[in-house]
Amino acid sequence: MENLVQHIIRFIGKEKELSKEEYDIYKYGLISGFEMTLWFLVSMLTAVCMNLVKEALIFMAIFITTRSYVGGVHLKKYGNCFTVSYLVYMIVLLLSKCTIIDGKSTIVLGIIVITVIGYLCLLDNRFCNCLEPEIRESNKGAYIVLSFWGIASVIAYFISSKTIQNICVYTFTAIMISKLVEVSNKAKLIWKKRRKR
Repeated sequence: MENLVQHIIRFIGKEKELSKEEYDIYKYGLISGFEMTLWFLVSMLTAVCMNLVKEALIFMAIFITTRSYVGGVHLKKYGNCFTVSYLVYMIVLLLSKCTIIDGKSTIVLGIIVITVIGYLCLLDNRFCNCLEPEIRESNKGAYIVLSFWGIASVIAYFISSKTIQNICVYTFTAIMISKLVEVSNKAKLIWKKRRKR
């Protein structure tokens, strides 16, 4: 993938002179784009083979929009990230296919999980302020996205779509676990930092 990106950037560089900063931006954008496209294609191919395209699209809509604002654990190598993301994706799809939680339980579980994610966002913000006081982050976007998906889950309950309800709960649970790992890692850093004093 690196070689392909290098060729594309060289081609762009023939048209206009690129600064080091522009080169890095192009490289990051192209690699990220290729990686996300590869994950999407593999995931959709899997969904088609399992006859779970609707569930896959719901998972992706929730997962991508929520993780963009809420965050969660990030792995350093693309191969690890691809593997873990694909594993989470497969677990959510298989759970939605094999287990059905009844409607009222999904509403209760959904509210609990979304509330925990919101609380973890609050903790994460406080931990960021401890680690890097000059950076002030707002969780407003995260709370808006969480509210939107929470309302969508309730609407799914009223239109009697158990599949959508279950996909929402399983996906939010995966996001909650990811956020919990991220917050735990930051808490460990703060603890180590304070022990050194």
